Amino acid sequence: MLRQDLFLNLNRTAKRTAAKRAGTSKTSNLDSPGQRLGPKRQENQYVTPQEVIFTQRGTKFYPGENAYIGRDHTINSTEYGFVRYYFDPFHPRRRFIGIALSMDSVLPRDHFLPTERRFGNILLDSRNPREEQQINDLIHSRIDYSNNPKDVEKKEKIQQQMRERIQDHKVKETKFKTKLHEGLNLIWGEEFVSSLNETDKEFVDNFVYSMFKKYQNSENIEAAYEYTYNEFVYDNALKSKRGDLNETVNTKRQVIIPKYYTYKPTINAELATKIQETIDFAKFDQTLILKISEKEKLAKKDALIQDAMSLKPFLYTLENDNFKKLTSLLDCKQNAVVNQIFNKKELAELKDSIFVTQLPVSWDNVILSDKKDKKAVPMKLYNDKTKELEDVLINKFSMKKNAKGL
Repeated sequence: MLRQDLFLNLNRTAKRTAAKRAGTSKTSNLDSPGQRLGPKRQENQYVTPQEVIFTQRGTKFYPGENAYIGRDHTINSTEYGFVRYYFDPFHPRRRFIGIALSMDSVLPRDHFLPTERRFGNILLDSRNPREEQQINDLIHSRIDYSNNPKDVEKKEKIQQQMRERIQDHKVKETKFKTKLHEGLNLIWGEEFVSSLNETDKEFVDNFVYSMFKKYQNSENIEAAYEYTYNEFVYDNALKSKRGDLNETVNTKRQVIIPKYYTYKPTINAELATKIQETIDFAKFDQTLILKISEKEKLAKKDALIQDAMSLKPFLYTLENDNFKKLTSLLDCKQNAVVNQIFNKKELAELKDSIFVTQLPVSWDNVILSDKKDKKAVPMKLYNDKTKELEDVLINKFSMKKNAKGL
C-alpha cells in the first residue's frame, strides 16, 4: 500500500518540461503561390460539361444560361457549347457568363422565351448525314447506330414533336401579325401604315410582337417596352460587332443544332417612340388598343365599379332591367372599357362580389307568398327576431345557380 500511495503522489506533483526550445518556421517568410484566378475559357471558345470557365473570389461574374456557380464562386459549364460573356437587360449591373449551344446563338435570349436546349424547340436538319449518329448518342449514349425499329421510331417521334412545336409557334406569330396590321390601321390610320416601307414594317412587326410576348407575362406595358427596346439595342450592337454569321460551325454534338436564331431588325428610334406613345394591349384578350395613361385607366375602372355597384336590386333573369344593364356593363364584348382595364381574374373577382350565391331577402320579389307560383322554392331561413328557423318561399331567380345571362 505504501508503494502505491507514493506512486500516486509522484504523478500528481510531476511536471513535463520542453525538451527543445520552440521557434518559428523559416518557410513563413516566403511568398505563397498565386491563386490563379481569372478566365480559363475565352469568348466563343468551345467547352464541354463541367469545364471551369472562370475562377474568382466573390461574384464578379454571375452564371448565365447553361452555367452554374460553385460554393467557391467558380463558374462551370453544364452543356457542350460556346462561351459567352454578356449583360442582361434585367440586371444591367451584373456581368454574366453563359454557354450558347451553337456558334451563332446570341445571349441573352428573350427573357420570356423557354431556355434554349437540345431536343426542345429545335428543328433538326434531316439532310445532315451525321444526324442519326448524333441523335443516337443522346438517346443511347453510344456511338454505333442501332437499326432496331423501336430506336428508329423513337428518333422519328422526337423529330416530329419538334417540328410540330416550331410550326405552332409560327402559326401563332403569323396570326398575331395579321391582327397587328388591323390594329395599326385603327390606331395610326391606313394612310400612315401604307406609307411605311418594307424595312419599317419589318421593324414594327418584330418590335410589337416582342413587346406582346413580354406583356403576356407582366401585364405592364412600360416594362415590356423598356425591355424590348434594350433587347433591340443590344442585339443591333452585337450584330455589328460579330457580323452576320451565316453558317453554324459543326463540332461535336453541335451538328444537330441548325441556325434558328435571327438577329433583330435595325432599330428605328422614331417609330419606337411612336409605339411607346400610342400602342397598348387590352388586359382581357390582349388585342391592340390605343394607349392611355394609368390615371385614366384607374379613373375608368373606379367609375365602372361604381356604376355596377349602384345597379340594385335585381334578380338573376334578363327580364329584370337592372340585371340586363349589369350584364351588358360587365361584358367585354359590349363594353370596350372592360376589355381595356380588366384581365380575366380581376373581372371574375368583380362578378363574384356583385353576383352572390343568394340575393338578400330584403330585395324586391325575393320572398314570395304564393305556393303555386312556379318561381317559388321552399327554404329554411334564420329569423333574427324570433331566433328560429322559418319556412319561407324564395324566388328561384334569387339564386345564382338559376341565373340566365351570366
